[in-house]
Amino acid sequence: MFFKRNKIEVVPVSEYTDYTERFAEFEKMRREEKYATRKTVALATVIPTATSIGLAVHQYAEKTATALTSIPVYAQIPVVAPQQTGIIADASLTAITTILDPIINLLVAISFPIASVIVVCSFFLIMLGNQEKAFDMMMKAGLGYILIQLSPMLLNILKSVGSLL
Repeated sequence: MFFKRNKIEVVPVSEYTDYTERFAEFEKMRREEKYATRKTVALATVIPTATSIGLAVHQYAEKTATALTSIPVYAQIPVVAPQQTGIIADASLTAITTILDPIINLLVAISFPIASVIVVCSFFLIMLGNQEKAFDMMMKAGLGYILIQLSPMLLNILKSVGSLL
């Protein structure tokens, strides 16, 4: 009983890769027209192609027809480009920073406790024998903590770049 060896049985490849029962089901479904046939696929590609070619020809014909006609001189209106004042951009930037500052401060404040909990959990994973996942968790927790601590500085850089544009 204790010294009984399991015999390894070699199975030929054709025995576990034989999909003949599936082919019969596919053929049955094809006869019932649940799947697209070559005819329906060809028709489905011809209709959008013909429609797009027709629309392109129509737009080309309209462009050539309007290009031949000229606009009367009295109908031409001078166009003045609007000048940028930057009031809306400054107001929106101020509003966004006002909204995001408390959120960023909260994330910075809670990043250390959360990273600490993740590192302690990874210590337990090391004790349980899952070292690869534990070290991966520690590395990601440390990187996340550093990036969250640097986020106010990165956002100030983005804000200064935005004010230059």
